[in-house]
Amino acid sequence: LPGFRRQWIATAILNRVREWVDGQGAIGLALQVGSSNEAAKETYRQRGFTTAYTYHYRQQPSERQVDPVARPINPTET
Repeated sequence: LPGFRRQWIATAILNRVREWVDGQGAIGLALQVGSSNEAAKETYRQRGFTTAYTYHYRQQPSERQVDPVARPINPTET
């Protein structure tokens, strides 16, 4: 949703999720992002996520390729 970009909403959500997940004893977070969504990928990179692997779907050419990204909960502990 272009009207909601650059308002730190994703950062606020990621921070809250990280706090909750850390309290549950998890060791990392993972998400998926469309490979053509450069703005989202940059947001995740800035918050410590890296590309873990890439899915390639067999279908008609489209924008449906997805790149999962992941990061440790506490990067200094890994």
